[in-house]
Amino acid sequence: MRTPIVQDYEIVPPAMSALEQAVWNRAELQSQRYEFLATASELDDSDLNFRPEISGNAQLGASDGSDSSANAVGILSVNYSQLLNDYGRGDIQKEQAWLELEAQQTAYALAADQIFADVARAMIQNQAAGQKIAIIDRQLGQFREREAQIQQAAAVGVLTNVDLLDIRNSENQIKVTRSLAVAEQAQSRVVLDRVLQTAAAQTAASRGVGAITQTRLDRLPQWRRVRAELLVDQSDATVNNILSSLRPRLSLQSQVSVPFDPDEDSELFVGVRWDFTLYDGGRAAQRAQSQRIRSQSLAQEVEVFDQLVTEGRASLGATLQGIRLQRAALRDQITIRAEGITQLEQLLSVGRADVSTLAQEILAQATTELSLVDLTAQSKLNIVSYAQTVGGTCEIFKACENLHLQWRVVPDASL
Repeated sequence: MRTPIVQDYEIVPPAMSALEQAVWNRAELQSQRYEFLATASELDDSDLNFRPEISGNAQLGASDGSDSSANAVGILSVNYSQLLNDYGRGDIQKEQAWLELEAQQTAYALAADQIFADVARAMIQNQAAGQKIAIIDRQLGQFREREAQIQQAAAVGVLTNVDLLDIRNSENQIKVTRSLAVAEQAQSRVVLDRVLQTAAAQTAASRGVGAITQTRLDRLPQWRRVRAELLVDQSDATVNNILSSLRPRLSLQSQVSVPFDPDEDSELFVGVRWDFTLYDGGRAAQRAQSQRIRSQSLAQEVEVFDQLVTEGRASLGATLQGIRLQRAALRDQITIRAEGITQLEQLLSVGRADVSTLAQEILAQATTELSLVDLTAQSKLNIVSYAQTVGGTCEIFKACENLHLQWRVVPDASL
């Protein structure tokens, strides 16, 4: 996908990894870059008000003469004007343009962050589904190795119909879980194939998700807070712009009027014009006060955001700690059950254990291992959710630096 160009401006493409390149190529980010460039081009337009303006008009008509006859008349006028002093209006407008550019930058970063979050969730779900399928296939393989023994035990009456039904129900539940895992894997693959169209990009995404628990949460870029602060700054700038409408304007004015009738004289006017407002009925002050109240409301939202982040960070820490304890307990349970299965197999070989108990333990082991996979995936998804809350999912993939857009003037190809 080509680098967007708006008039004489273009984005400077950064050096990117395969994953960053895949995200860069997304159509929604292409649109955001166009918006950014359009805003950047307006920065150079902020001084246009001081450039001279030349306009003109021609008038044709008829007038009654003293002898009651109609005479054709016409006049050509050329006007020249140039702003000399706007008493700071232009600076305020330029400040607003810079704030809008920062807003476009933030919008771009948040749009990219959404893509990173979608990729992270899809990759976590894809990996978890793959692990579940592998676990189930392994345990079902061990179960099938005992299939003949189960059938023989049922045939001689060692296993009752109830025992056999319980075994089949457990087996079917595991198979249903496998079918769901296959569906989850296919759904996540749709997202990954749509966004990450190269093997290198998918490998990078897998590596980032694999190390997600090592992400420094205190280093996440808080793009959502940046956006909240920008809304406050933009509101304050709007207050200044409203009040600046009361400031005077000083400009140079010149006009040349040339009649079509050669017998009439031309007129030339050169002077200065000073526009000012003596009283606007308090409208500007009222609008400014309303905007100040909005600024206070927006500033309060920043404080609320900070509080939510603090609480979310604490809640995430507690949740992750709880998951770590549960995972440790499950790992111990898996180890103990694996030892029990080994002992049952030894006892079964000498006729001191029944195949029903062994089959149930094998299927129960699969269920326990699946629970461990779910907890591991959930801890990763919780980190992604928190990162997206603050607007810093890019840190999971170490891809935050390239979200800062830079632009340049397009070189003239004819030179």
